[in-house]
Amino acid sequence: MSEEASNLINELRKLVATGKSEKALNQMIEIFKQMDENDLENQAISTLARLNNLNRDKMAGVITSSNASISGNQINAAILYLVSKLENLDEGDLENEHEIENKTNEEVTNKIVELDLSNILEEERNHLTTRFTSLREKRNFFQVKLDKESNPSQIFSLKKDIEEIQSEMDEIFEKLKKLS
Repeated sequence: MSEEASNLINELRKLVATGKSEKALNQMIEIFKQMDENDLENQAISTLARLNNLNRDKMAGVITSSNASISGNQINAAILYLVSKLENLDEGDLENEHEIENKTNEEVTNKIVELDLSNILEEERNHLTTRFTSLREKRNFFQVKLDKESNPSQIFSLKKDIEEIQSEMDEIFEKLKKLS
């Protein structure tokens, strides 16, 4: 690899590392266009669109910080993948480009599915934990009420309520154990 190409690759990686992904993508789009690498140019354009959509969603406040972080990491991984493809182009190592690209696309798709599943599981854990905490507070409230109650029918009703709450808490606890 020429020194000029090596410097360009390092510059692109540095741009990504310093949060200047848009600038890195714009440079790569121009480079791929000059090299007549339409597939890679289209991938860079698509990644730039994803980055712009993410920035728009963050500005509008319609994406959670954890989802924004995951999406940002996926976009940066896609950018670094394009940088490595550019590096390979310079080295002339793309004899099996389509085979490599298909394998890489499958790997990226699998990773995205894995991250999405992980995010869904995390949201489910958070929901169950919140519900468990709420039920515990409700059970404690009923227990305090029961300790002060003297009416037998009210005592019976409160005990029944506490048992139902405890049963639901036990179910949630088992679900949380399975998710961990």
